[in-house]
Amino acid sequence: MNSPDKNKRKYENSYAKPIRICDVTDVSWDNERRTHPERNCPEPFSRAIMDEPVPAHYVAPKIAFTGVEDPESHLTAFNAQMIILGGSDAVRCKMFMGTFTGTTIQWFSGLPDGHISFFAQFSKLF
Repeated sequence: MNSPDKNKRKYENSYAKPIRICDVTDVSWDNERRTHPERNCPEPFSRAIMDEPVPAHYVAPKIAFTGVEDPESHLTAFNAQMIILGGSDAVRCKMFMGTFTGTTIQWFSGLPDGHISFFAQFSKLF
């Protein structure tokens, strides 16, 4: 039987480029329910943002920010797309985070838990 440490390393290495390894608290895989191990991941958004669902009909903006592009241009392009989509402040936060890749998602993952409470604050941090 595999040791828990070996299973943890196997799970952590299953992603091509891990951004930030979450603490795995239960390494068992439940094949019947198809669930992942429980993880303790960073949550920079407040509980209110985390609890707000993104409407099923929303399509993520077709823009990405890697950290190389101009942040102001990215924010302007994002805001233009969100004017069309509409949505709550919490949905804007989630959709904006969804445009991050590369070093930008690493930056976001490094923010303290519960640090972001509204979009204006998030866009200023960005």
